[in-house]
Amino acid sequence: MRKIIFIVGIFVIYFCIASMVEADIVVSNQAKVCRDIICENSEIINFNISENDSFFIDKEKGLSGKVWGGGLGWITFNPSDGGVSFADDTTGLLKGTALSETSGVINFSVTGQKVIVDPTTGEWNGWAWASGPYGGWIKFDCNDPSSCVRTTWRNESEVENSMTLVKKESEKGPSSISIFFKRIKEIFITIINNFFNSFENLFDGTKYLTLNTRDIMSYSF
Repeated sequence: MRKIIFIVGIFVIYFCIASMVEADIVVSNQAKVCRDIICENSEIINFNISENDSFFIDKEKGLSGKVWGGGLGWITFNPSDGGVSFADDTTGLLKGTALSETSGVINFSVTGQKVIVDPTTGEWNGWAWASGPYGGWIKFDCNDPSSCVRTTWRNESEVENSMTLVKKESEKGPSSISIFFKRIKEIFITIINNFFNSFENLFDGTKYLTLNTRDIMSYSF
């Protein structure tokens, strides 16, 4: 009975770790629209767009193109009235407004808040405000994989600061946390394999002993 409980426990831990690793890999390049303090049931803004709807960052011209905002519809970063650009490209600080097709203006320079595109990592951090019926605070924070946006813009050279298409998180590779859990996953797989190999060897040994005992008893009689 204890062996059965042990096996079940191993499988439960294995699948929990596997799901944690998968969460970190799959949920990428998206921001959350929070409508309460704990940010439950948040709307998702998807930055994993196709090349047909490209989103670009340019040091001089600012941000252009569209991303998909769920209930916010298509969000345009360079509308005819407004636009998002760099207030300071050395720090990656953004300013200006984008436009949601269903909810109106999205402000990237709200008083008391800010959104920064890290010039060395491309990670977005901060809060923007979306007005209108589907609006709320838009969270950018790569400490939370479910609200992590990472773009390829870097303030390192004129070549890299030219128009740059958003890349998927998967193209960058897994995070250190993901690698850590993957290694734990591999350890558990090794433990499970060793356990079943030992069990199989025990079964073979028992079978061999039983057959030999039967043969000896048959010979004796």
